[in-house]
Parts: sequence; C-alpha cells; structure tokens
Amino acid sequence: MRALAVTHETRYRYGSLVEHAHHWVRLRPLQDTRQRVQQFSLAIDPWPRHRTERRDAHDIREVRFEIDSPHRELVVTSRSSVEVGPTPEPVSYTHLTLPTKRIV
Repeated sequence: MRALAVTHETRYRYGSLVEHAHHWVRLRPLQDTRQRVQQFSLAIDPWPRHRTERRDAHDIREVRFEIDSPHRELVVTSRSSVEVGPTPEPVSYTHLTLPTKRIV
C-alpha cells in the first residue's frame, strides 16, 4: 500500500463583515476496501460556536458548523493520511458484440 498525505484548504474572503454563518463540509476521505484513513483533522478559523459530525444519506462523513462572531474571512483546512491499495485492472468489454438493428 502507498501512503498519501493530503492537505486541502478552502478560503473565503467576504466583501463585507459576516455576522453569522452556517456551513457543511465533506472533506474526510472515504474509507473502503482500497483505501484506509489513518489520520484526519479539520481546522476552522474563526472557531465555530457549534460543530457536529454525522453521516449523510450516502454514508459520507459531513461536518456542520456555525460561526456567530463577525468575520471577513473563513479558512477551512483538512489534513489526512491515507493508505491506498493497488488500482484494480479495468474491465475489458471488447469481446462482447452488441446486437445490430437494420434500418430499412
């Protein structure tokens, strides 16, 4: 397995002061048979008043947060360490023949 270090930063700069904001992010890598999440962290600036984590309808982890302090910029940074296994070989369909329809 290969080890990957992934950093993602999203930065919002607002044209005027934002008093109150609600956000949802889905930044944690998926874990499945081909990859394992070894470590994950999520930093939010400014610090949110409320922060909750849940799984959405597709079983993807989602973080919801609320910022109630005035701010002109929001920075969300995720850092992950992921082990990735080999990519499966693509399936070839060249041996299949499709039925043809004659247009008269």
